Amino acid sequence: MKFLFSVVVVLCITVTRVFSQEEIEKKLDKVDTKLDTVISNQSKIIEKTDKIYEEVRYDDPLLNKYVGVELNPSRALFYASEGTSITGSVSFFFIDRHGEIILPFNYTSRKEELTASIDLDYRRFIGKHQNGFFFCGGMKLLRRKGEVNSDWIFGNDGPNISATKLGAHFGLGFRYFAKSGFYWGTCIKMGTYLTDRDKQFKDDIPKEQYIDADLLKIGFSF
Repeated sequence: MKFLFSVVVVLCITVTRVFSQEEIEKKLDKVDTKLDTVISNQSKIIEKTDKIYEEVRYDDPLLNKYVGVELNPSRALFYASEGTSITGSVSFFFIDRHGEIILPFNYTSRKEELTASIDLDYRRFIGKHQNGFFFCGGMKLLRRKGEVNSDWIFGNDGPNISATKLGAHFGLGFRYFAKSGFYWGTCIKMGTYLTDRDKQFKDDIPKEQYIDADLLKIGFSF
């Protein structure tokens, strides 16, 4: 009887230890799961905190700035001896804080030639802020009077004509904004006219397409 009792006691202890070990392992698994969750949440918090710090560290030069005006003084000086030329643009920064809506304009009058144009462009900055490189696209409305080029290859000139052209273009450029409010940028656009494509002026190469380049415009935001 003593032997049988001893065997039963040993079996009970063994079974108890086995179940106890299983319970301990389950509890440890739960603890590990909770630790993994805590570590994952901490990583997400650290990542979000870094993003917040990055935004705080960035000193936005367009903070509380809504509109900008640009002019190209070098072009006015270049055409001063031949006529009048006013080139510039009006920008709207507040509509999209990752982009810019801009209205470039040009008025040039010399001798018997007159050119007036206005564009409507949307510029999308590549980075997180309204600064640096951008892509752009838009439309051009051009009114022009001048000498027609009847033979583009040999340069034979024809009579004076007038035309109103509507064009579409795409381009890229770069913007730099200073805390003082001044800004500068460069942009090149290539497009094609959709109307009056058959009318070619003396310096159109070719008559259906156009290229616009901004290099020396200086602006101020407010």
